[in-house]
Amino acid sequence: MSTSTIAPAAPRAHAVPVPAAVLAHRRAVARWALSSGRAAHRDALAAIVAARVHSSADAGLPGSATVWTVEDIGTLLWVELAEWCQDAEVELPEQHQVAATLDTYLRFLSAHRLLASGSDPVAALRRAIADYGGGRSRSHPSMRSRMSAPVVPIARG
Repeated sequence: MSTSTIAPAAPRAHAVPVPAAVLAHRRAVARWALSSGRAAHRDALAAIVAARVHSSADAGLPGSATVWTVEDIGTLLWVELAEWCQDAEVELPEQHQVAATLDTYLRFLSAHRLLASGSDPVAALRRAIADYGGGRSRSHPSMRSRMSAPVVPIARG
């Protein structure tokens, strides 16, 4: 008989109990994403919304009339998500899932006019997702590897 124990998997972010208003907001985002053909990973969405609500000065419904800036994107991706996941004792969602879901979430907020005055343009917010490491790689053109042209000898004649 084996006596080895397997540690139970950490709870998932979407399973963390939240107020009804937060759950309704997440459901609205998920429905909109599905109807729009956009990515919305439920653990990533739960972590994004919870981290934002936790760090936000707004006591109201998450995402309602919230100011989002490029700096907020960096803080969310680099600090707030990890802190919330650690506090909630859940696994941090995959980076690519967070990036895709955050992009969808910002589009949802914009489409429903939930971005408050003072927010950066959605295009700048979406670029920040990539710039802060959540999306496709962005590097200065001089840092990208260059393809060499084939070397063809010149005929002497």
